[in-house]
Amino acid sequence: MIIESPRTILRMLTLDDLDDVAAIFANPRVMKYLGETCLPISREETEQIIESILGLWQRKGFGRMAVVSKEDGKLIGIAGLRFFEGDAELFYMLDEPYWHKGLATEIGSAILSYGFETHNFPRIIAVTRPANEKTFKVLAKLGLKFEKTEIIVGVFTHIFQISKEEFEKLEK
Repeated sequence: MIIESPRTILRMLTLDDLDDVAAIFANPRVMKYLGETCLPISREETEQIIESILGLWQRKGFGRMAVVSKEDGKLIGIAGLRFFEGDAELFYMLDEPYWHKGLATEIGSAILSYGFETHNFPRIIAVTRPANEKTFKVLAKLGLKFEKTEIIVGVFTHIFQISKEEFEKLEK
């Protein structure tokens, strides 16, 4: 399974990606708004996460993927869809050197297209912390709108959503 955006290729993660993914998860600035604790994740925890991602692919036929730069072939993040309370959830995480270049919006658009066109999801959500204002801007550019505030595993979050119909109107 491969999804392309103008500057990236999203491909299946493998355990061979462990070192690259673990380095990204170890960066406190990358993890600032992620996970239950917003703290860096160990190599062992990263391995468990990759195994969980691979399991979701086997069970659901979708999941998060390695984001690889077309320019140099380097793994620069993880993005894709994960399953959250009956919905497909847009997820992206880029290594810090790749921030502020429009990549999150570019990758997010490719993932939304994939989710709506390939899997025919009626809607896709995104979940983020209220302090993550840069993600709000990316989600707005992608057409997602604020839906509600919810406490998830003890974490105060904002949930955004876009329907398939809303996305198709944006694509025209």
